[in-house]
Amino acid sequence: MVQLREIDVPTLILWGEQDALFPREEQERLAAAIPGATLKIYPETGHAVHWERPEQVVRDLDAFMEEARTA
Repeated sequence: MVQLREIDVPTLILWGEQDALFPREEQERLAAAIPGATLKIYPETGHAVHWERPEQVVRDLDAFMEEARTA
């Protein structure tokens, strides 16, 4: 099993601040464990950010991938 600290690719973590399944502290620990990870927090959004904010998720993914390409 790969350890999180061994991940060496750009990583984007999407999280809704009203997620009832996974608390923010857990997402922050996950982001801290993956070198260079980005945690994107969606206000007034639950667990399924891609269902609740599909347009914003697409914009954020596009921007993240563009930034990763040019880095």
